[in-house]
Amino acid sequence: MKKMISVVLFYGALWGILEATLGYVLQFPFVPFFVSGLVMFPIAMVLLISAYLKTGSKQSLVAIGVIAASIKALNLISPMHYWRTVNPMVSIMIETLVVVGFVTIIVNKPWKQKAMAVTAASISWRLLYMGYMGGQFVTTGFVHNHLSSSLAFVEFVLLQGILSGGIALALYYIIDFLKVRMHTFIPIQFTTASAMLVLAVVLTIYL
Repeated sequence: MKKMISVVLFYGALWGILEATLGYVLQFPFVPFFVSGLVMFPIAMVLLISAYLKTGSKQSLVAIGVIAASIKALNLISPMHYWRTVNPMVSIMIETLVVVGFVTIIVNKPWKQKAMAVTAASISWRLLYMGYMGGQFVTTGFVHNHLSSSLAFVEFVLLQGILSGGIALALYYIIDFLKVRMHTFIPIQFTTASAMLVLAVVLTIYL
């Protein structure tokens, strides 16, 4: 049980750190707005799959998503960041649940089926997120850029979804290749995971 908790804390904190650092940088004005989604989903997917390979538990992946979203929630300290915080939190949970739905195929099936599953996952979370944004439009009147036209919707869900899926598959292949070649397995200690969680909280508050 302690090993499971350590893995969950470690990967949840690592995801939180990446959201607070890389995710923060990708929101800068000079970065095209679509880049964040292209990059962050592949990273999240690989983190969740890596955790699944250590725990064999889909419930642990949900817990990791909850931790990452909870770390992101610390930005709610500033009321001006409400939607800029809530929307990524929702995205984190959608990405988590989608990966949970596809993880068995991604881990256990041949590479052709892995590729199809990763691409489907990449498109699925985008489609579900657009459903959420549609609900936000109904309740607040806010129109997300990707809902401004049918072309923008298709570009976000399908074209960027396929591209992001390709990035995710390449990243997963590289990590899987290195793992096999190096024969490394580094155990995650509870103290390390706890320190990571503290670091994630500090970075999220101060960045």
